Amino acid sequence: MGAVPFTPIWTAAPGSLISGLVPMVANGNFGEYTGANANNLTKPGIPLTIYAYSSPQATNLEVCGNDGTAGSLLVYTLPISTYGYNLTSITVYGGWQDAGRDAQDYTVYYSTVANPSNFMILTSVNYIPLNPSGTGDATRVVINDAAGGMIANNAAALKFDFTTPDGGSRENHAAGYTAITVTGVAATNLIAPPIISTASNQNSGSSFTPTWKIETNSLIAGQIPSVGSGSFATEAGVTGVSALTDGTFGAPSTFIPLTSVYYNPVVTGVSANRVAITTSTGKPLATNVAFIKFDFTPQDGNTDHGYSGYAEIIVQGTNGPALQPIWGSSPAAEPYPYVSTGSFSGPAWSLTALTWPIPTRCK
Repeated sequence: MGAVPFTPIWTAAPGSLISGLVPMVANGNFGEYTGANANNLTKPGIPLTIYAYSSPQATNLEVCGNDGTAGSLLVYTLPISTYGYNLTSITVYGGWQDAGRDAQDYTVYYSTVANPSNFMILTSVNYIPLNPSGTGDATRVVINDAAGGMIANNAAALKFDFTTPDGGSRENHAAGYTAITVTGVAATNLIAPPIISTASNQNSGSSFTPTWKIETNSLIAGQIPSVGSGSFATEAGVTGVSALTDGTFGAPSTFIPLTSVYYNPVVTGVSANRVAITTSTGKPLATNVAFIKFDFTPQDGNTDHGYSGYAEIIVQGTNGPALQPIWGSSPAAEPYPYVSTGSFSGPAWSLTALTWPIPTRCK
């Protein structure tokens, strides 16, 4: 670092795969303050010298960041190659006349020949050089593998997003860049990526529950995120962020009445209540259950001011077989058993509250 013009001791890496390439996408004004343009970042022989941004020679200095004007996005399509390119390094050069815009801040993505329009994150850079004197300085960031391996396989395109991870917000929202080089070799075969995303779709003309099975060993089951921004419940009736880890696809629209409970003990002082709902035969209350709904609205103002206190709800059961008919017998002795299948509509009644009159025998 030193007074401008300042020329660094390094030179641009030779053999760049994007040398002379015009970006397929170049969003923003890369000549903010300097009059430069995005094409200069890959121009062969472009000087890496740092000039005062007001100097006519500063057209080698592109301004990138997230200030609303500067260049914000670059996409380069690599030269045509059957299997794309295996990349070994990406080097980005920059600097500024003082400490005000000398950072490097961006996220690099790449796509492969297998899916050129799908960009995957490669890495993020957030580098602020030490420049206590506030003089002109030049920067260089090399992205490579410490062991000399490839950093991306079968690459077809590269994307540089200067709005993340920091968007230059710590340095006036934009910084100076002079060149970008990319080294690598043409790939000779397709290499499976280390991470594979598999997508599928189900659809219907009306509300439905998909047939996918939700894994039960999720490490974040039932958790609420420690950090979250924005609204996850902008539509009326949706659950919000908690639905993402609750282990279900959402509540169905049809519920089958099971029973009703009305229990209002006569007590004085503080009391605790417990209601257990079971069958007298030991058979399941219900089979093939996916969701349970508790409706507390039948309690009106004539019972305990219209609301009561509840401390815990426990539901017990086991993984059951395929749907089977529910067998049982009448609470009153009858000569005939009964069987019921399907669903029932109408008000919910307590099975244990119903009695059948004993018929009179005829002679």
